Amino acid sequence: MTIKQLVIYILITTFSVPSTFARTDASMGVCQRGGIPSSANISDMEQLASGIQLSEIRNLASDMCNYLMIANSSDASNSGEVIEDYILSFNSWTRETEDYQQKVSEFWNQHSEHFICENHTHFYKKQHFFMRVIDMQMYTPILIEYLLKDETTYPIDVNVIQNINGTEETVLDYIDSILNDSTAHSRYEISEIREIREILVTFYNAKHASEINSDV
Repeated sequence: MTIKQLVIYILITTFSVPSTFARTDASMGVCQRGGIPSSANISDMEQLASGIQLSEIRNLASDMCNYLMIANSSDASNSGEVIEDYILSFNSWTRETEDYQQKVSEFWNQHSEHFICENHTHFYKKQHFFMRVIDMQMYTPILIEYLLKDETTYPIDVNVIQNINGTEETVLDYIDSILNDSTAHSRYEISEIREIREILVTFYNAKHASEINSDV
């Protein structure tokens, strides 16, 4: 475990608050799906189209993001399954629930714009869950081996637009920015980043934010 990982682990385990009692900042959600207005100004207590309060979804996002920090400091090999466990538990589903994988995908697609990880201990900026997973180099267990392992089993919508500080980008934009960075090889396994890109484009119709906005 590196010093950075140890510091993160101590901070998480010391100060993390169970989601039942946690409240997140009202400005947390700053994503949108294909031209749908950002949720940044929606009250925490407002119900989403699904009938679930935004605060509940934000607490779920906080739990998943906190888990990434802990898993990154220990064994992350089953991280994809654990993330799915959070969604199953939130909805009172199990893996015995009929068509549970489709249900998980539908739930993800309906609420993904609110799955934002906040700034954390100065190591990670505020960003969508997909970007945080890539930034933390946990893309193999969570994306390649789980959420993006089969577009039929998990028809995940990857075209959520993140808008932070006026910059709009999708996960495809984010990956391309890594591939265009001449220093990225020191932080990422570039071959794996290219593999994720190929999966996203070939099987999930991944687009750049500019493409999505031009279709609106």
